[in-house]
Amino acid sequence: MGVALSNTSLIRELNELNWGTLAALARAIDAKSPWTAGHSDRVTKLALKIGQALKLTQEEMDVIHRGGLLHDIGKLGIPGNILD
Repeated sequence: MGVALSNTSLIRELNELNWGTLAALARAIDAKSPWTAGHSDRVTKLALKIGQALKLTQEEMDVIHRGGLLHDIGKLGIPGNILD
């Protein structure tokens, strides 16, 4: 029983770390260009509202959440002068 509780705690901590990493990546993407500050958060919120309206499952909502945060990940490899 103790091992199961410990594993549950570790899985929860890993999940929180995962979401924190995704949020940090989204901030890095948005920081690449001042024109897009907050864009990833806005896209994510809108996508989640659409997902709720469609009555998606929690698993599907998690995928939408991750996708919203990382949808512009390719911007990290583009020089700032091209983005601007």
